[in-house]
Amino acid sequence: MSQREFLIHQMNAEKLECMVCYESIKHKNPIWSCSGCFNLFHIWCVQKWSRSTDFEEGWRCPGCNMGYQKMPEKSCYCGKTLQQARDMNLKSYSSKHCCEEICHKKRPRAVTAKFDCEHPCSEMCHPGPCPPCEGMSLRHCPCGKKSTRVKCGVDTDLLCDNTCDKLLACGRHRCQDQCHTGSCSECLLPIDLECMCGQEKKEVVCKDAPKGDLSCHSCKKPCGKQLECGNHMCADECHAPPCSPCPLLPEINTRCLCGKVAQSLLLLSPRKSCLDPVPQCPNKCNRTLLCEHNCPEKCHTCDCPPCQLQSQRYCACGSSKKMIPCSLVAFDAVTCNKKCTKWLSCLRHKCHDICCRRETHDCLQLCNKFLNCGRHKCDALCHTDRCPPCLLASFDELRCECQTEVIYPPVPCGTRPPQCSKPCTRSHPCGHNSHNCHSEEECPPCTVQVRKWCMGKHKEVYPVLCNQEFVSCHLLCGKPLECGQHHCIKKCHAGPCLNERCTQSCTKQRAECGHSCNSPCHGASPCPDTKCMFELKVTCECKTISEIRPCHKQLEAYKKKVQMEALVENMSDLMQGHKVPLPGAVPLAHWTMVVGLECDHNCAVKKRNDKFFIGLQIVNPDLGQKLKLDYPSSLQNWVAQDKEFVKEVHNTLAELVLCTQKGTQRFRMHSFGVMNQAKRKFVHEYSTYFGLTSQSIDKRHSRSVDVTAEKNNCWIPSISLHEMVGKKLSHSNSK
Repeated sequence: MSQREFLIHQMNAEKLECMVCYESIKHKNPIWSCSGCFNLFHIWCVQKWSRSTDFEEGWRCPGCNMGYQKMPEKSCYCGKTLQQARDMNLKSYSSKHCCEEICHKKRPRAVTAKFDCEHPCSEMCHPGPCPPCEGMSLRHCPCGKKSTRVKCGVDTDLLCDNTCDKLLACGRHRCQDQCHTGSCSECLLPIDLECMCGQEKKEVVCKDAPKGDLSCHSCKKPCGKQLECGNHMCADECHAPPCSPCPLLPEINTRCLCGKVAQSLLLLSPRKSCLDPVPQCPNKCNRTLLCEHNCPEKCHTCDCPPCQLQSQRYCACGSSKKMIPCSLVAFDAVTCNKKCTKWLSCLRHKCHDICCRRETHDCLQLCNKFLNCGRHKCDALCHTDRCPPCLLASFDELRCECQTEVIYPPVPCGTRPPQCSKPCTRSHPCGHNSHNCHSEEECPPCTVQVRKWCMGKHKEVYPVLCNQEFVSCHLLCGKPLECGQHHCIKKCHAGPCLNERCTQSCTKQRAECGHSCNSPCHGASPCPDTKCMFELKVTCECKTISEIRPCHKQLEAYKKKVQMEALVENMSDLMQGHKVPLPGAVPLAHWTMVVGLECDHNCAVKKRNDKFFIGLQIVNPDLGQKLKLDYPSSLQNWVAQDKEFVKEVHNTLAELVLCTQKGTQRFRMHSFGVMNQAKRKFVHEYSTYFGLTSQSIDKRHSRSVDVTAEKNNCWIPSISLHEMVGKKLSHSNSK
């Protein structure tokens, strides 16, 4: 369907929309039709559009941007305004904007057409472009010697067999080619060219000869013809005859050489011919030279000699002055060594010219930034604003990897392939397919949860992401090291256990004390001779007082004690002058169990108290005041409220104390579950009777209590809370 047929169909159905207001054009609405794009508009919309535009030479069509000078008026399809219809005595417009007369519009020349149509449109008033012309027109051949009638709109060239005979561009010869289209070829005929003074004669191609009269050619050399005076030759540049008169004739040259004084004042008798010398006045020449100094020489005729003075001149950038000889340097070439640091127009680069003389600092570098497509670079000059969008486009369909989704051309440069919701069709090494179709070269990591062996081959770990290469079970590695004595104490890891020498402590037993060596691992070599730093608890005989000593000090003290005892036993032998051998090595089972401290007055007090406890028949004399309990009423009330909760808390705290006392760790902690504020307060208060520390953790609505026990600083009460309350109740009932 052509544009004309489409407009007629839309207008008859009242479905055509105005491009300004986007409302449909009714039969009763006055319209205006653009002569460029043939779109139809409401007359009031296009008039408002024309008044709001800022176009200097009129206004432009909102559809095709074609310029107009006059304001739009109500018209029919073919463009006849209401006033034109009245002048032509036409009928009033019908309800469908047709004047019911012949269109009579001149058909515009097509872009590819060679000839204009001379016939107006003969169709009835219609929207859209006029149909092709079907008439006949008289057409001449290019040389104009033959003519014939052909169908209008036919672009076939009509050629004859005659000579073209058109005047060539040289203006002197005519074209000798057969009748042809286009412009004639250049004239290649040879012609004789002679200058005006007659000194130069040559043969040139007609196209290279000067336009117009050939006798007006100048060779740019001195004329050299003899002047009318007969004594001198013409010194002017090659010119048309006649030559100018001799400048030395008495009637022409009437002043001195510098032209300041008349010859009549310098000569007694006037000059009679051009051969008589021109008098010289006694004044200075005083002509202004290029350097603005005056010529200091006496009156002369030739050019003034170079100036021997110096001038102070600004450099090209105007930042400094220099004294320059007037005869050596041109004043416009004075430069300094200052480097220009002004910003260029792009505000990215700086000018680095030496002695810059530029008025405007325009950046002439290419922008070379990546455009929005990410593939091509900006080829404009460096600028401050954003680079224009990439104007390249592809006219091929852009599909996803599986060819399901498609973007139809034109596709702007840089457009990503369409998103596809179907599974990826590529083959994967793991055999899983956990992602959708994509355009990237590499597939994303597989996110399927699988079961894998850990790096140390301890056990299978689940769940693990399929793309995870190294899996750790977080257990100790346990592999034997190269030293042959130790095992790797790192968590499950990949690669070798140690990159360097083993740094664990040696576990070999010492020969003297039986403790481990504890030196840095030395492999199979003997242990170094170092002092044993193992800490021993040394007590007195009654074990009332105690002290922590290093093993080597305790060993030295015991050796001395054994030696002293040996000396005491053999004192009689020493008194008689006999030699007594001192004991050397001390048996291991002997010295480690030796009491190393002497009892003091505290030991005597304890022994006395023990005798009193036995005499008074005290069953448990070690219980202190901290175990003589009397729980407050705030805790006793909990037994009546929630006895099971009280028992559970007591059993938990008692088990924590027992585990701490039996274990080797100094601290042990237990975390209670989430509970309300009242129960947390009960746990805080009750844990103090076990020698424990408590702390509330976590945020509101999810707070709980952590209880920490310290070894040798915690105990179990002699009676529990619920037992104490039960005894009180039974005692009151018995009364």
